[in-house]
Amino acid sequence: MSLRSICAGISLLLASNSYASSYALVDAAYVEPEEGIVKSIYKSNTYSLGVGYGKAFENGGKLQARLAHREYRSRLNALESNMRLWEFGADVIQVLSHLPGWFDFYIGFGTKIMYLDVAIEDESTDASTSKSQSTSFAYEYQFGGEVPLPSLGSTVRVSIAREHIYKSAFGNFSLDGHLYKVTWTREI
Repeated sequence: MSLRSICAGISLLLASNSYASSYALVDAAYVEPEEGIVKSIYKSNTYSLGVGYGKAFENGGKLQARLAHREYRSRLNALESNMRLWEFGADVIQVLSHLPGWFDFYIGFGTKIMYLDVAIEDESTDASTSKSQSTSFAYEYQFGGEVPLPSLGSTVRVSIAREHIYKSAFGNFSLDGHLYKVTWTREI
């Protein structure tokens, strides 16, 4: 899927809708690295927390932007490593089926810019902390469902996402993995 076809799809989504409602979102995800440096060095899963803003259209399409943060920690003897990761991204979501008042099944695609900050501290020496920063590009595809809560003007969304992060300044390592997400949205 090329960037041109993604932009064309977004333009078609916007052009085909005369009405859009706005919503705010808060999401939490359990992040499970599949391979690469995170799996081999950090040996741990982590959590991601994010906030965002979106537009919901009449045909079931949604566009949203979000800012999220996660952190990985590792300790080997006197060597401690912390990796903080900030991400800013946009998602396109399309509802495929609708059971009134109960459940909406959807698929989605998202892209994001990720800023990685790694700090390594060796407690066995007088040296303090060495740091590295890097910016990477990532994309993810997801599927799941959401339950509308009309009385609260909200929805609860549950999804599974597959994430791919491209080569960064740290080298050609992989941060690929799965995210198990819960998202709360509220009309504004």
